[in-house]
Amino acid sequence: IMRKAPQTSSSKPLSNHELAAVMREMADRLQRAGESPFRVAAYRRAATTYARCPLNLNEVLREEGEVGLRKLQGIGVSLAKATAALLRRGK
Repeated sequence: IMRKAPQTSSSKPLSNHELAAVMREMADRLQRAGESPFRVAAYRRAATTYARCPLNLNEVLREEGEVGLRKLQGIGVSLAKATAALLRRGK
């Protein structure tokens, strides 16, 4: 029986800049969907934070979990959870 590779890992983790690009795209999609301007702004701030972060966010997640992500400026519980999911999936 052939098994599918688990979706929780990827051969190449997202870089900080790739993660920032995903967050910008999410902000654009949320804005087009008419979501709260505060939520859209939160995703845009997260994109800026991730792009400027000197730490490897994959390592932060591996070593400190979502708590480590929440230590970054402007990253709360919801964004840390979404970020962790993206980093774990690699897409």
